[in-house]
Amino acid sequence: MLDLLDGWDNTLRGLIANADTQLTPRRIHALPVGHSWDRAPGVTLLGDAAHLMSPFAGEGANLAMFDGAQLALEIIEHAGNTEGAFAAYEAELFPRTTRAAAESAESLEMMFAPDAPKGLLGMFASFDAAPDADPAPELTGQAAKSA
Repeated sequence: MLDLLDGWDNTLRGLIANADTQLTPRRIHALPVGHSWDRAPGVTLLGDAAHLMSPFAGEGANLAMFDGAQLALEIIEHAGNTEGAFAAYEAELFPRTTRAAAESAESLEMMFAPDAPKGLLGMFASFDAAPDADPAPELTGQAAKSA
């Protein structure tokens, strides 16, 4: 494995050279971007069961927690109408997770491109080139009243 990292900084190579165990390759599994399903009475999915994607957007746990919160809100909003709650949840779920899955798929391609890590370095460099953003945007609504 270290031969593949010839020319890389020794601190990065040391992560592999000094590891306690052998490297264990793992497959990366993902559902197709835009994956959805037809309503099935009495059941819905959340988390990885609904939107399995590579870890390269860093959104998996966030999406799963948001799914749970969103589903809970829909169940409260549609008290006594589970199917209505599930349908409303799924209507919001699909477009939201499609955006994250697309970002994840793009990042996966960039990470394993033949010229990697060139794309990643370019992405980081673009952050420095971006126009200055207001680090503390003006608060609105309840957040402004609390500040």
